Amino acid sequence: MTHPLATHFVLAFAVLGAPALATQQSCGVFSPEFAGGGFDRPPMDFEPFDLGAGPRLVAAGEFTVAGSVQARRVAQWDGSAWAEVGPGFNAEVYDLESVDLGSGPQLFATGRFQSSGGLTRNRIARWNGTGWVSLGSGLNDSGWALCDYPTPAGHRLVVGGEFTIVGGQFALHVAMWDGTSWSPLGAGIGSLSTSARVRALAMHDDGTGPALYAAGEFPGGVARFDGTAWSVVGGGLLGTPQSLASFDDGQGNRYLMVGGNFPGSGTSVLKGWNGASWEELGLTGYTGGIDRIVVRQESAGPAAYLAGSFEPWLGASSTARLPARWTPSSIGTYPLLDERVRAIEFFDNGAGAELIAGGAFSFVASAPEPQL
Repeated sequence: MTHPLATHFVLAFAVLGAPALATQQSCGVFSPEFAGGGFDRPPMDFEPFDLGAGPRLVAAGEFTVAGSVQARRVAQWDGSAWAEVGPGFNAEVYDLESVDLGSGPQLFATGRFQSSGGLTRNRIARWNGTGWVSLGSGLNDSGWALCDYPTPAGHRLVVGGEFTIVGGQFALHVAMWDGTSWSPLGAGIGSLSTSARVRALAMHDDGTGPALYAAGEFPGGVARFDGTAWSVVGGGLLGTPQSLASFDDGQGNRYLMVGGNFPGSGTSVLKGWNGASWEELGLTGYTGGIDRIVVRQESAGPAAYLAGSFEPWLGASSTARLPARWTPSSIGTYPLLDERVRAIEFFDNGAGAELIAGGAFSFVASAPEPQL
């Protein structure tokens, strides 16, 4: 028996302003921009990056086909067509990050992969313009998150994940690359005796100065690095944190935003650390999870865009739709999708910024769309 190829879509949305003070609203128009084809498996992350011929949207995930071309877990979009990015990888890529370590922006990838083009690349790699190259001996287990980390000595790449050894030395679930060598960050997160996974990393200033934060499956769920040691934030969170972002509108709304699945009384998918305590950020009564949060500065102030999947639970009164747009005064929704949104990012190919969403979905607003 043969089965039709399950296409995993990428959608482009026009970026529209949201009416002020609305608590629930629609805030975008679906555009079938990617009519040349979707993915055979879901994308997990997008990263805008200039690969040498102008801005590109680089996608990474589980896929091996993008549009009509073979692209093993990483592909680039130039505004009209998909293309491969070198030989790609033999297994999933979970995160991409652009970091300038002192010689210009460089693109990094991490995930579950162990090779690229038949060459060993242990779960983390850098694009050198023609192929993916190793960062030392790499990681002994999956990497899940990357972050640009500024230090007094310059910017560094930080990776978080399930690993316990990096570059031949112990580094519990988080480590730093300076362009030449690896080093642990404090004593790390978690322990050797219990499994743990760092799923998200972000820089945030809670009013006491910029610091590196991590979220994931470890005791407390959210931790802060002060340059020397890690500590649990605000007594921790019950549940599964999956994403992080820094939000500050300059009007007193300063949050470390944490997306995930937080059970208990008033179950929710979005919480915020205000520097003194945890707050619910308007999505109480929903269950599911938020995989990505992207904060964008707009004319009326910053807005956070959410990717994932969540639905009403108990007291929630309306069906959740993702992607969604969040501000301290409003939550706006885009067309309802049939499956989870895994990746979300803004990209400008010369015609203005658009919100790009990708994931496992194949229907929009409960109706099938043409293959992308």
